[in-house]
Amino acid sequence: MDKDKITRLKMILEYLKETKGLNQGQVASTIGVTSGAITKMLKNERAITKKTILLFEHVHDISSEWFMSNHDDMILKKKGVT
Repeated sequence: MDKDKITRLKMILEYLKETKGLNQGQVASTIGVTSGAITKMLKNERAITKKTILLFEHVHDISSEWFMSNHDDMILKKKGVT
């Protein structure tokens, strides 16, 4: 995993803390991993899988395209909302 993805994971965690009041353990629980798994991802000791990225998208509206390549906005736009 490259440092850019770790940076984006940190951004996601900070965003979810600020907007939803979720700590790392709570975020981990919402996507079906442990807080320890998130810690290992942040330390580059565990890869962030495509499944994990898609869970962030499905559960928290975090763009998988943004996460993978830093294209588009971090937050998905709601359909029908301009």
